[in-house]
Amino acid sequence: MTQPPSLSDQTVWMLAVRDQRDKAAFVRLFDHYAPRLKGMLVRGGASPAQAEDVVQDVMLTLWRKAHLFDPERAQVSA
Repeated sequence: MTQPPSLSDQTVWMLAVRDQRDKAAFVRLFDHYAPRLKGMLVRGGASPAQAEDVVQDVMLTLWRKAHLFDPERAQVSA
């Protein structure tokens, strides 16, 4: 019998947000993804202020739509 691949930390955190509305897990996700997303946006031409606004919008959407997350369909990073 094959073992399923282990879940990444980010997936575990996202499942905690999805299933328990875990604020500490959300903070971990934010701390992990916010700087990466902001850096990508700034490298793409956004001002730091614009990038911050987009990061806030993305992370708020992540919180609001956490119930839609299915780790079998996509990675958290998607």
